Parts: sequence; C-alpha cells; structure tokens
Amino acid sequence: MVKREIKAHKYIISLLVSILIFTTGVLVGERTNFKQTEEFASELAERSLDLDSVQLHTTYVSFLLSQQGFDNTTTCKIIGKSIEADLKLLDKVESKLNYFESKDVFGSDYWRLKRDYTQSLFRLYILTETYRQMCGKKIVNILYFYTIPCDECKVQSEILSKVQKSYKDDVFVYNFDASLEDKEPLISTLRYVYTVTTFPTIIIENYTFEGITNEQTLKSVIDKILSS
Repeated sequence: MVKREIKAHKYIISLLVSILIFTTGVLVGERTNFKQTEEFASELAERSLDLDSVQLHTTYVSFLLSQQGFDNTTTCKIIGKSIEADLKLLDKVESKLNYFESKDVFGSDYWRLKRDYTQSLFRLYILTETYRQMCGKKIVNILYFYTIPCDECKVQSEILSKVQKSYKDDVFVYNFDASLEDKEPLISTLRYVYTVTTFPTIIIENYTFEGITNEQTLKSVIDKILSS
C-alpha cells in the first residue's frame, strides 16, 4: 500500500508540473502575441503618418506648380527635393509592409496601410513623370504588378530590386499589389489601362513583360531608354 501511494503521489506531482508548464507557456505566448500586436499597431500608426506626409507633400508641390512666378530651374529643384524626401518615407513603409507580410499579419489595419501606400505611390509616380517631362530628366519609371501569394512574383521582385540598385536615382520601381484590387479601385484602373492579365507583369514605357523577366533583358531596355 505504501509503495502504491508513493507512485500515486508521483503521478499527481508529475501531472501538476505538466499543467503548470503548459499554463505558463500559454500565458507567455499570449503576452508575447499581445506585445507583438501592440508593436504592429504602433508601427502601423507611425507608417500611416509617413504616408500622410507624402500625400501632403505631393499635393503642395502640385499646388506650387499651378502658381505663376516659378522658373523651370526653381520648379525642378522643388520637384527633385520632394521626390527624394518622399522616396525615403515610402521605402520605410514598404519595408514594414514586407515585414508584416512575412509574419502573415493581414488585418484591417494592414490593408488600410497598404491602400494608403498604393495611393501615395501613384501620386509619386505622377510627380516623377512630371519631373521627367518638365525638367528633361533621364528617368525610367517601372510599373510592377504582382499578387500575393505568387512564387514567381517573389523572384521577380528580387530581380527588380537588383536592377533598381544598379541604376540608383535613374530608375524608379512602383510596386502595385493586385490582391488589393477589391479594396482599392486604382488597381483595377491601372490593370485596365496597361492590360495586365497575369502576374508578374512589368511595364516600362511602351514595353510589357509578362512572367519572370531576367535582369539582362530589363537592363537592355533601360539602357536603350536612358541613351535615347
């Protein structure tokens, strides 16, 4: 009887220890998730402010361009500085969106940020086109359409990143996520205008590339445009 009681006590103690470990793990996990949620919310709020700044900036520059009294040299300086500042902010937002996507964080706040980012990106595209045409700048704007999930799109994104880095300020890549189409009408309009039916798709002026396009092909087209 004594031996059985001792064994029974051992089983009870082991069970209690197991329950304690499991409960502790759950509580720690919940606290970690809560902390991550708070961090995500804070980051989303911060990046939303960045996008507000970009939109306000581009709107103000557009207003200045509509006014009289600016010569071309002054106007081009204003646009150039605006583009430089806005690109830095949008890069921060894009980096954070990529991080959220890697963590499978796709809540309503994420989609709101993604939509604001897309609108700001397109405003900047219009501004860089104005800069290119009005100031005679040799700039190549690349419109890149992708979707999530898409393995080929991931490969294409890496190729475009390498291409952009090799040309620095001469090439701008504008990434448009087609999975946002049901939330942002702009995506549908762009897809219609450029006849985008598959992903990934790259638009470089009058050139359209569907599927994975290698680095050499992209650079060949870019070099041709820059030298024209």
